[in-house]
Amino acid sequence: MVPFSLRGHDGAIRVVIKANDEPQHFGCDLLDRKLPPDVARGFPVCEATPEIDLVGYAGTCGWVQFVRSSDASDEFELDPLALFRSVDTPFAFFGVKPVLFDAPFRKSRYDLSWTARSFLCAVPDAVMSKSVQPVAAFAWGFAVTHAEIDIAAPTPLGLAVWDEHLPILRTSFPGWSFASSATG
Repeated sequence: MVPFSLRGHDGAIRVVIKANDEPQHFGCDLLDRKLPPDVARGFPVCEATPEIDLVGYAGTCGWVQFVRSSDASDEFELDPLALFRSVDTPFAFFGVKPVLFDAPFRKSRYDLSWTARSFLCAVPDAVMSKSVQPVAAFAWGFAVTHAEIDIAAPTPLGLAVWDEHLPILRTSFPGWSFASSATG
């Protein structure tokens, strides 16, 4: 569990990371119909659920995720859902206590390391402005070595890590305001 506070209420994020033993159950067959769903088997599945006693607008928050993968870049990059790539939002998921779901995989098992930093964020006035502040964070990921997949357990992160990502957020979304961890 990763503790957090939202609008004066304490909560926790229940993070479950496990090997993907049922790729079709998780919809992996829907992502690329040219690939057999079994290529996702053994890679991680992450589900992070905010648990807090807030409902409606009071319970609104969103997930901003950054990923660094040795087969892409040495830097962390924003990890939006494909359908949000051209939408002016930093959120991969947003709503009333939204679940972060991710099941990354590659079509072959070459050596690589993949790390995500997942931030639960709030908009101070629920849904009225483009202002984002972090409330909790955790890291997770996997490594592939000689075709074997090693899944990293979730690790809570201090909110100061958010500040490392402010330059890319502010450049990518100039119409949004991103609070630093000290003011969040």
